Amino acid sequence: MKAGKTLPLMLVAFCVMLSFSLNVTSERLLAVDFTLEDIEGGTFTLSDHTGKVVLIDFTATTCVHCVSIQAELKVLRENFGEEELVMTTIGVSEADTVEDIRNFKLQHGGDWTYAKDTQDLGTIYDIRYTPIEYIIDVNGYIYSVRIGNRSWEELAADIEAAKIGYDPPVDPPPANGELAPDFSLTDIDSVNFALSDQRGKVVLIDLFASDAYYSGKMQEEFRLIRENFTEEELVIISIAVGDHTIEEIRDFKSTHGGDWIYAEDTQDVWISYGVISVPTGYVVDVDGYVHSHKVNYEEWDDLADDIETAKAGTEPPVIPDSPTLPLVPILIGISVAVAVAISLLLVLIRRRKGR
Repeated sequence: MKAGKTLPLMLVAFCVMLSFSLNVTSERLLAVDFTLEDIEGGTFTLSDHTGKVVLIDFTATTCVHCVSIQAELKVLRENFGEEELVMTTIGVSEADTVEDIRNFKLQHGGDWTYAKDTQDLGTIYDIRYTPIEYIIDVNGYIYSVRIGNRSWEELAADIEAAKIGYDPPVDPPPANGELAPDFSLTDIDSVNFALSDQRGKVVLIDLFASDAYYSGKMQEEFRLIRENFTEEELVIISIAVGDHTIEEIRDFKSTHGGDWIYAEDTQDVWISYGVISVPTGYVVDVDGYVHSHKVNYEEWDDLADDIETAKAGTEPPVIPDSPTLPLVPILIGISVAVAVAISLLLVLIRRRKGR
């Protein structure tokens, strides 16, 4: 082999080996729901299995490691009952047909659900290599993401831990018509800003995660919104939920975003706004009150309608004064009552003496 070709091939081999040793964990993210038709003609809906741990095996039938991990998954199936663990294998390769996946199951697989990806899950779940095993906890949150041929013991440890379930420490989302919780953050350009400083303008708060598919998609809608409202009418604030570095937020903005404010959530804004899934958006009106609350992907024109009506603002609730009674009549009434009671008591005493 020529020396000129040896180095590139070695680098490719090293990258492949490295890719199969990665372990990715996306904290605080609900797994994106989906429904697929399995190879037997049934359906599999992820959200139907809340309360159980779910293992999603993203595969390609021509992948050597995808074949190898099937043996590990069969051992897992033997060690966890169907009441505690649900398993599904999803073929994400465009080259694989339903028949290819059926043959793959017959030759290598187990007795769980197998399906072809018809919902672009390969993009939504960021599948760049196969096999990838997603462990979804009992509350529907992503517990771990394992890349490459993993041992069943390693996957079993994640499954046991995922039985506890992630319980996000969030407050109830502020309701429409309530004053939006204030916050003060420093953006990625080291500029300080506070929500309360934006009174007089509508504010669109975007709570996102840089590794969430729909957070990236939502940025396209925000760019359309930005084109249709001036900076004097609308302020857009994108806040990164979870563990993000400033550099990751900058990369996200460069890849997907626009010319508005981007910041790291250093004040747990996600908790005070009750965020359990990303993207989550809030439209805050010109008086600082929550006008609307949107979860997951939303088309720009629907948000634009909310922004337009939020310009009218909200009249703060009027708290009525406590009713007060004149003091003099009250004192007179008490005195009369006491006098009557004493008179009745004296009458009773006299009658007893007369006997």
